[in-house]
Amino acid sequence: VVSDVASGQLDRRLRWDTRDERGDIAASINQMSLQMRNTMEDALRGKAQLEAVLASMVEGVLVIDRDRKLILINPRGREMLSVWTDYEGRAVPEVIRSAEVDAAIQDAASRNEVVVREIEIYAEKTRMLLMHASRFPDTEPRSGTVVVFHDVTELRRVDDVRRDFIANASHELRTPLTSIGGFADTLAQGDSSPEDQAKYLDVI
Repeated sequence: VVSDVASGQLDRRLRWDTRDERGDIAASINQMSLQMRNTMEDALRGKAQLEAVLASMVEGVLVIDRDRKLILINPRGREMLSVWTDYEGRAVPEVIRSAEVDAAIQDAASRNEVVVREIEIYAEKTRMLLMHASRFPDTEPRSGTVVVFHDVTELRRVDDVRRDFIANASHELRTPLTSIGGFADTLAQGDSSPEDQAKYLDVI
């Protein structure tokens, strides 16, 4: 029974009802098996909840161990970085073809503060990603780095459109405003004939 429990068969129980030391040992083994089963069920529930949260996030999440090997990439992260192969246990540069991402992760692993970078990724489609990388506390039993990616491609596109619009509008307004200012200065001097004044006002 103990061998079965050790191999993961946590529903096994030792049938022994004597009221001596052997009965006490049997009860302890049964209690241990029950506690192990409850602990396992809690761990599986926690894992399922974590996977559900990560799967529903709009941000990409990477978890990297102390040896810079990938532990986890959530579905959104795989999509952002075009990671469609097995990644667990592989080094970051083998999976994510971006020297900037790798450099930011190395930087975060050697610092206590969050490293923030904006990175352009050339994968299936070009994306602008805002990257936050943070090292786990050294007190954790398994130190490493967590990275969160925000897709800011559309925000940057809108910014570019806004800048282009302002530049174009300024350029288009500059020429007529220069003419208006010049004719207004001429009128302000008061040296023009009524005919010229009427012409200047017509141009303005």
